[in-house]
Parts: sequence; structure tokens; C-alpha cells
Amino acid sequence: MVEIWRNFSICNSIIAGAVQFLYGNWTILLTILLVLAILDFISGMAAGFV
Repeated sequence: MVEIWRNFSICNSIIAGAVQFLYGNWTILLTILLVLAILDFISGMAAGFV
């Protein structure tokens, strides 16, 4: 019983780590996309003014 619980907790920590890793990457990706969108908008505005 203890052995199963130990394996379960290891599995849980791996899943938690994977979720946290994915969540962290999603926020980084969203931030990059947001910055690119803003830069694209600014360059579009600049091209419009020229």
C-alpha cells in the first residue's frame, strides 16, 4: 500500500511539474505574441503616416 502511494505521489509531482511548465510557457508565448502584435500595429501606424 505504501509503495503504491509513493508511486502515486511521484506521478502527481511529475504531472504538477508538467502543468506548471506548460502554464509558464503559455504565459511567455502569449507575452511574445502580444509584443509582436503591438510592434506590428506600431509599424503599421508608422507606414500609414508615411
